[in-house]
Amino acid sequence: GDGGRFVLLLEGGSTLPARGWAEFVLGDVRQPGVTVVAVEDVSSPSSSLAQLEKSYQVVGTFHFLLHRPKKWEGGSAAGGERRVRVGMALDVDGKFTASVFDPNDPEHVRRWRK
Repeated sequence: GDGGRFVLLLEGGSTLPARGWAEFVLGDVRQPGVTVVAVEDVSSPSSSLAQLEKSYQVVGTFHFLLHRPKKWEGGSAAGGERRVRVGMALDVDGKFTASVFDPNDPEHVRRWRK
């Protein structure tokens, strides 16, 4: 979650393939990586507590190493802040994918521009 909460990236019941992403601020600009825990809301929709007490099942835990720029100048690391985008996708066959886009990583930027 983000500060102890989960962030919705893929809406339940979406037409497949489905994709979603959200931007997150890292706790430290020199943080070596991020861990993404993907969960599915398995709360019973008929439960009167469904809105108060959600039940989640872990779909997967994904670890990503981040690029370590030699200099922290300009870009998203300026001002002591570093951002990454976390993406999730579910294809028509049910294959789930998690990804991280780091705008400080030249390889990520090169692939994104294609």
